[in-house]
Amino acid sequence: MSRTLSLAMLVALFNQQTDDAIIPLLTIEHPEMEDTLRFALNGETIWSRGEPYLAFPFELVVPDDSPDRPPQANLTVSNIDRQMTAFLESSVIPPTVTIEIIMASAPDVVEAAWSGLTLRNVKYNVQAITGSLTYEKMATEGYPRGVFSPSYFPAMF
Repeated sequence: MSRTLSLAMLVALFNQQTDDAIIPLLTIEHPEMEDTLRFALNGETIWSRGEPYLAFPFELVVPDDSPDRPPQANLTVSNIDRQMTAFLESSVIPPTVTIEIIMASAPDVVEAAWSGLTLRNVKYNVQAITGSLTYEKMATEGYPRGVFSPSYFPAMF
């Protein structure tokens, strides 16, 4: 799947040096959490579309656009606060994650986004929490979608 990026983003990506930072944003949601967690891989909190994204250290491998396999991303966040590991241990439902890429000069313009990712295969230690982000619905979707059977199409048989 191809993506359409703005000219400013393409210039920043292909130049050897740029004054404009490319910033990944993370949004973590869960029905049992009171607040949505919003993080920016940036040195300071950044506001995007009226929401604050807190400066927070994380490592991210964004999903690739390979037609041969379902998209999968990898996420590692610092285990600064033990509340997150306690929450992940006690919750049955995995959190939903949205990844967005913005530029510091235009924080309200999302250049690329992956929404509806589910955090799975979570592992943690004293320093970090790691997990894989996958599209849950894609993994459980039956193929082929429909079946020509006598119960659905009695006139065919």
